[in-house]
Amino acid sequence: VGLAEMRPAVESTGGLIVMSETTSSSNLRHSLQKLLELDENGHLKMAFGLVLEVYASKEIKVCGAIGPVSSLEQKGAAIAETEIGIGNTVAWKVCTGDERTSIAMYYEVFVLQYVTRYQHGCGEQRIRVTTAARRWADSSSSTAPMRNVSWVTSCVLRTRIVSKAKRPMGAPP
Repeated sequence: VGLAEMRPAVESTGGLIVMSETTSSSNLRHSLQKLLELDENGHLKMAFGLVLEVYASKEIKVCGAIGPVSSLEQKGAAIAETEIGIGNTVAWKVCTGDERTSIAMYYEVFVLQYVTRYQHGCGEQRIRVTTAARRWADSSSSTAPMRNVSWVTSCVLRTRIVSKAKRPMGAPP
């Protein structure tokens, strides 16, 4: 099995690929030291077994997620007909995560609650709840929604959609 064949597994699990000729190479040693860095309390700087669930009002539909996620195939009324990335679910599994983990979520409308459960590096189970609400613009002001848009973020997310859609599974970017 070559590196190109392993890429989909690494991308969907948030894994890491280090190319090295031998297990005693400095490149491998430095990569593993960086990966296994500890925080100020002596715990790994990562979380394990993350579960990301979306709870939305009845008007909101979840299109999907792009990032190191796998579908938990949890059905619900909030699933959109349009699928973007890994869709057709309201819950995803992320094997490992750290401060660099990035997941883009796509919706048809925007008022949500995320519930993320994971095991911290110290062994504790933790839950984080984030609620995002969008102020609805009044129909007389067509520019009101535009003030809350991050154009850089919008460009990055659109690029992720196109990149994910055009690249065959296992193909290099």
